[in-house]
Amino acid sequence: MSNRRLLFLDALRGFFILYLLFIHSISGAIFNNDLDALKQAPVWLLILFLPVVLLAPWSPIFAFISGVAHAYVTHGVMERHRNRQGGSPFRPIMAGAVTTAALLYLLSLFNMGFMHHSMPFNGAFRHTLFTGSIHQGRWFPLDPQLFFYNDALSMVALNTLLINGLLYFLWRGDGFRHIRRFTVIIACATAGMFLLSPLVHATLTPHFFDALNSGRYGTAFLLKLVVGPNMAIIPYLGYGLFGVLLGLALARRAPAVKVRRYGYGFSLLFLMCGVTLLMVQGFSPVELAQHPFPIKIHFINLSSMLAFCTWLILRMEYCSEEQRGRAAARTLWLRRMGLVALTAFCLESFVAVLFSKGYLWALGVDGDFPRTLPYIIPFLACVLIFWNTAFFFWAKIDFKYSVEWWISGMVCWVRNRPSIRLRTEEVLHKPCRVPDALPAAAGNDR
Repeated sequence: MSNRRLLFLDALRGFFILYLLFIHSISGAIFNNDLDALKQAPVWLLILFLPVVLLAPWSPIFAFISGVAHAYVTHGVMERHRNRQGGSPFRPIMAGAVTTAALLYLLSLFNMGFMHHSMPFNGAFRHTLFTGSIHQGRWFPLDPQLFFYNDALSMVALNTLLINGLLYFLWRGDGFRHIRRFTVIIACATAGMFLLSPLVHATLTPHFFDALNSGRYGTAFLLKLVVGPNMAIIPYLGYGLFGVLLGLALARRAPAVKVRRYGYGFSLLFLMCGVTLLMVQGFSPVELAQHPFPIKIHFINLSSMLAFCTWLILRMEYCSEEQRGRAAARTLWLRRMGLVALTAFCLESFVAVLFSKGYLWALGVDGDFPRTLPYIIPFLACVLIFWNTAFFFWAKIDFKYSVEWWISGMVCWVRNRPSIRLRTEEVLHKPCRVPDALPAAAGNDR
């Protein structure tokens, strides 16, 4: 299976970027990330969007997706080089991983300083230069403290670097053949990430804020890489490592019966652990906003993610070619969004706020966004229609000049290898066929 693209990954990525567009339009553009306003949100709004609210703890899903894709693609490359001579296949892999991680991290800094929604951080409500200034109607100076906030981009960047480094360390030489040992090591590392997280954060987080507030930015930056809010690499690397295990199972063509047994089995085990901790420790909605999540929330997250992914895999990957083709056609619009999820992530805050200002101006509304159903529903519809329309037409020119287009071009230059990542005819409309001309680029490009 490792020589074909994983439909479920593209659909999953598209679904969650769509979710992000939706939820950030509500929390950022409508409620301005004001916690007091969100707490006073009308009950009907919470009930109406309950399914969306329940997905809020799934923010680490992008690390999970990254882990699956990296293990799946790297295993495919190693498999094709197993009996070949002439150097390690990891050389271009690591070069691409380092380049990708560096570009994503720089993009994260740009997002947090210029494009992100205004938000509370380190005792103050902070505004980004572009999006925050437009939302408030006046210019704000660049706030350096926002550069010390870990968003999903920085989390994925560090996941990319660490997971590829770990794969290189464990799979170099003859290590690729010892899959059982590799699986045990990854499983133990995943458990360690979650179990040690409370101690690590209790020890280091106070030092992070002390360094940040006293102007010791070098120390604060180093600590940010480990424990900085909001998506610190500890414990969220655990989601990436957990994804590696699933990616390895798919790359090694694990039988459907094993995928079903272990997928649903471990999902049930994690659910039981989470529910037990909830019964013993209790639960408060405030815990969903804690940094990082309590271990019981992680158990619930892993359980639901694994169950959902197992269900998707069985219906989109372990099926006949005819069924796979139908699944590809039904999810075309989601997979299209998944191809440029990075571009959408970087621009969604700015676009939502810009739309909200134009929307209120057209309706003749001054002041804050009216938090009533007749205003909210059309606004959300406009935002989602805009993105779907933009991606539909953009796909016709292979998403040229998107963030993915620039990063893919740079990574291909570093690796000296072409990629089909944004060839929409191949990826979107013929995903069940692997181009013979580009065997090294098959699978899900990262």
